Amino acid sequence: MNIVIDGNAFLNVSASIVKNMLQQDKRIGEKYFVNDLFDDSKFLLKQQAAVSFRTFVINYFSSIVSPFKGSTGAVFFVFDSKSWRKEYIKQFFKEDDKQEGQFEYKGTRKYDDKIYLFFELFQNEIMAELKEMGAVSARILGAEGDDLIAHIVDNFNGDICIWSVDKDLIQLLESGKRSVILVTPKMMTKNKRVIVAHNKQEEKPADIFNFESAVDNSNLDELLKEFTHRSFVKYEVDPAEELMLKILGGDPSDTIPRVHPKMTKSKIEAVISTLKQNQGDWSMLVHKLRTNDPYVKDMITEASVKELKLASQELQDQFRKTLDFNIKIICLSIDHVPAKLSGSIRESFDFNSIKRFDINSFKKYHSTK
Repeated sequence: MNIVIDGNAFLNVSASIVKNMLQQDKRIGEKYFVNDLFDDSKFLLKQQAAVSFRTFVINYFSSIVSPFKGSTGAVFFVFDSKSWRKEYIKQFFKEDDKQEGQFEYKGTRKYDDKIYLFFELFQNEIMAELKEMGAVSARILGAEGDDLIAHIVDNFNGDICIWSVDKDLIQLLESGKRSVILVTPKMMTKNKRVIVAHNKQEEKPADIFNFESAVDNSNLDELLKEFTHRSFVKYEVDPAEELMLKILGGDPSDTIPRVHPKMTKSKIEAVISTLKQNQGDWSMLVHKLRTNDPYVKDMITEASVKELKLASQELQDQFRKTLDFNIKIICLSIDHVPAKLSGSIRESFDFNSIKRFDINSFKKYHSTK
């Protein structure tokens, strides 16, 4: 199974834990960094902080890949690099003659302004070593890590395990002919989780002439048992329903508002119920939304307008405009990003040249650290 790691989540979790450990170490003191002796405007990690972080990150990565027991395929690390969504939001509110301050994408998040020191250490030293073992690192100006994960899921063959704390990625989960699962660490939740789409039990026959099939033909049931043995809790979800809940109800974690002030939980459930009756293959809803299908948008608008009792054309038009806005911000697909950026994303990945991660080399490397 291929593994796609949300690099920002991985490093934030690692840095947070290491910083807490360092605070208990009297040798470090209150700060884990010092001023650069040759440039007062720059900062450096204290030596013990750097050693502790390197050791923790290598052990943490080992814990991520170890459940696969040698059946690891390709390994990707993806990272944020600003976000095209912020510029889109700014332009949207400008055209809508509203104050941009009414909506600040991910505006409630707080950041440690020195955490970049851990990121630099990882990119310059640790990631460089992992690349030698076959790991792939991706960071594209203007794209969020979620955009890159979606592109990998859509274009890389075989089963995929996404490692992240981001529930937005649930929309990418699949079952049936191939499996896409989400593994989340214990951070803001009570337990570690392995999240799968409903009815994810169908096995695929091996194709010995297809590299990807050979790599990814792992037994999902056995893998899930292994995660359970490691104290992960299995959750089954409906990706289409989860996506609709975010589109209609907003996403407080990213400060995305509801599609309409009167769109309550009960109304969202009613709209989803109507869509399930009219959609046919409900599981295809995610694909249609991610590929910008106008017919599905019409269906959602019609069901929502009826439930909200929006009588005037002006109110209906405003609802559709807000719906389109939420879909573009929330749905993860290269079809929703600006054309220039989507071209950059496509050009940055040569999927045919990506090889299996050398897990044996990593085990030897890990044993020496």
